[in-house]
Amino acid sequence: MGAVINIQSAFAIRRETVAPEIFYRYKDFLLQCLQLNESREPEEIFRRLIKVAGSVFPFEAVALLWRQSFDEGFYLKFEHELSAGLDKQLRWVERSGYVNWVARSKQIAVVPPETDDKLKQAIALMPLNSGKTLYGVIVFFLRGNGAEITTFQTDLMTFLAGQAAIAFENATLYQNMALQNQAIRSMKSFLENSLESMADGLFAMDLENRITLFNSAAEKLLGPSRAVAIGGHAQDIFAKDFVRFLDHAVEMTLTVGHFEEEMDYQHPFDHRTFPLSLRMTPLRDESGKEIGVIAVCRDVSERRELVHLRQLEQMKEEFISSVSHELRTPLTAIKSFTEILLQYGREDEASQKEFLTIIARETDRLIDLINDLLDVSKLSNPEFRLDLEPVDMTQVVKESLRGLAVLAAEKKIQIDQHLDPENRFVLGDKKRLVQVMVNLVGNAIKFSPESGKIEIRTEKLSGKRRRDAGDFLLVAVKDNGIGIPREAQRTIFEKFTQITSRTEAKPHGSGLGLHICKQIVEKLGGNIWVESEVGKGSTFYFTVPLAEGRGERDDEKLGTQ
Repeated sequence: MGAVINIQSAFAIRRETVAPEIFYRYKDFLLQCLQLNESREPEEIFRRLIKVAGSVFPFEAVALLWRQSFDEGFYLKFEHELSAGLDKQLRWVERSGYVNWVARSKQIAVVPPETDDKLKQAIALMPLNSGKTLYGVIVFFLRGNGAEITTFQTDLMTFLAGQAAIAFENATLYQNMALQNQAIRSMKSFLENSLESMADGLFAMDLENRITLFNSAAEKLLGPSRAVAIGGHAQDIFAKDFVRFLDHAVEMTLTVGHFEEEMDYQHPFDHRTFPLSLRMTPLRDESGKEIGVIAVCRDVSERRELVHLRQLEQMKEEFISSVSHELRTPLTAIKSFTEILLQYGREDEASQKEFLTIIARETDRLIDLINDLLDVSKLSNPEFRLDLEPVDMTQVVKESLRGLAVLAAEKKIQIDQHLDPENRFVLGDKKRLVQVMVNLVGNAIKFSPESGKIEIRTEKLSGKRRRDAGDFLLVAVKDNGIGIPREAQRTIFEKFTQITSRTEAKPHGSGLGLHICKQIVEKLGGNIWVESEVGKGSTFYFTVPLAEGRGERDDEKLGTQ
C-alpha cells in the first residue's frame, strides 16, 4: 500500500490562523456547502458536490462508492468523467483496502501514485459521514501527485464531506418517507377500491352510534347516501325498527363478541321490504380497546327464495311430526291406562291408584305442551306486549326454585345461589321471568348427573355504549351436566330442538322451552346465549334491563320490541 497522508482535524476556520482574504475567498464555498441540503435528489446532490469540490482542488474524475446496507461492502452509485482506465484503477483502490481504511477512520486521505503503475495518478478519498451513519466514500482522481494539497484544503473538504453526508441522509429519509406515503396512499386506494367493489354493504359505527364508514353497496342497500350517513347518528338516519335492531346487534356484539341475524328491512325510498342479513364484530384500536363495531349486510332475498319452498315443506312435515309425536305419547298413555282401569280397575286398588297417577302426569305433560304452543304463537306476534314493571329478581329465583325443589331432591342436586343484593330490581314481567328461570334451571336439573351441582348467579352488567339509557342484570345458570356440542349451540334456541347423545333416550319435553325463553328475554330488551363444553357442563346467560335509571325512550323500546 502506498503512502497515506492523514487529515488530522475537522473543519474549523479561525481568523487568527487563516488570512482574511482567504476566508472571504472561500465564503461562497461555505454557503454552497450549506446549500447542498436544498436538494432532495441524491444525483443532484452529487452534481452540486462536484461543482463545489472543483473550487478547492483540481481533479479529472469523481466516483461515489455507496455503502451497502446488508454488509460492509461498497458499490458504484454515481460517477463523473470516469473512463475505462480510471474505472480499472478504482477497482484496484477498492481491493487494496484504501476505501475500507477511510470508512473506518472517518478521515480524508490523499494517496500518491503507486510505483508499479497500478495507481497511475493521485487520489483523494473523502468519507461521507453524517455523525450517525457512514453513507459512502467519494474518490477524486487528482491532477498532479497530491503533494500540493494543503491542510486548509483538506479542512474545507472535510466540511464539504460533512454537509454532503447530511444532505444525502436527508434525501434518503425524504425518499423513504415518500415511498412510505406512496405505499400508504396505494393501500388506502386499494382498501377504498376493495370496499367499493364489494357486493355486500359495509358500514362502521363508533360507541355513540355515529356512522364512520359507509360503502356504496350499503348506500344502495339501506337507502341513505354516504354524504348523509358518514358522521351522522344511526337514529337520525335509519327508521326506528332498524335502529332497534342495531341497538340489539351492537349490545350483543360488544357483550359476546359477534352477532349474526336477519330481519325484514323496508327500503326508505322505494318501500320494498326484503330480508336483510347482518353480521357484526367489534372494532378495536391499536391497544385492543373497543371503539365501535363494523357490520356487513346483505340482501338475502334470492337465497331465501331458492330454499323457501323446500324449507316450507320440510318445516311443515317436521312440525306436524313433532307435534303429532309429542301429542301422541301422552294421549296413548292416557288412553291405554284408562282402558285398563275400565276393565280391571275395581279388582286392584293399588294398581288403580298407580294408573291414575300416570294418567294425571301425562295429562299435565299434554297441558304443558299445549301451553308451550300457545306461548310460541303469542310471543311470535309482533303486536304482543309484556307487562313491564319493577321486578325483584331475587323473588323470581326463589319462586322458580320452589316449583323445582322436588325434581332437584329426586336427583340430589345441590343448587347454590350467588345473587347480587344491590342490583335486584329489573324492568320486566314477573310471570314471564319465572317462566324463563323454570325452563333454564329445569333443564340444568334434567341434564345434570346424580348429586350434581347447579349455580345461579346475578351481577350488574354495565351498558357497553355511551348512549345506553341504563345498565343490565346478567343472570347465569351453570350446571356440570353433559354439555352441548359446539355445532348444536347455534340451533339450541330454535323450535323443537333438543340436544342429547345417541346413547341416551330423548328427554321429556316439547323442545320449545329455550325458544320461548329467547322470545321472552328479547321482548324485555335483553339477550340470551349459552357457553358450553361437552362433558363439562353448560352455562346459560341472559340479560334484563335494570329498573333504576332507565330513560323514557328506553322503556318505550323495551315495551314495544
